[in-house]
Amino acid sequence: MKIETIRAELTKSDIATAEGITVKAEVPVLALCRKLLEAGHDPATPLNVYRGKTLALRILGIGEAAGVRMSVDETGCPIFKRAETRAAASPMRYFSEAAE
Repeated sequence: MKIETIRAELTKSDIATAEGITVKAEVPVLALCRKLLEAGHDPATPLNVYRGKTLALRILGIGEAAGVRMSVDETGCPIFKRAETRAAASPMRYFSEAAE
């Protein structure tokens, strides 16, 4: 089954809209991907972002894009990186506790 691509509109530099969801953020496309996931869209859903009639950006999967954060270095250049995950191991008992 093919997943339908979502069409988004980018207006101004800080507003993006798709599927009835509008976000205003410093990086609106990434924020929109997070909101689309919260609304229940499949993480594998592609997103085409238009500014007017021009395709400005193509996201292959909103789940991947939702995990990206942007910061700025000391010269003002943007840096995009995946959000850090805090994976934790399942709780374990010490060997002496397990033997009891």
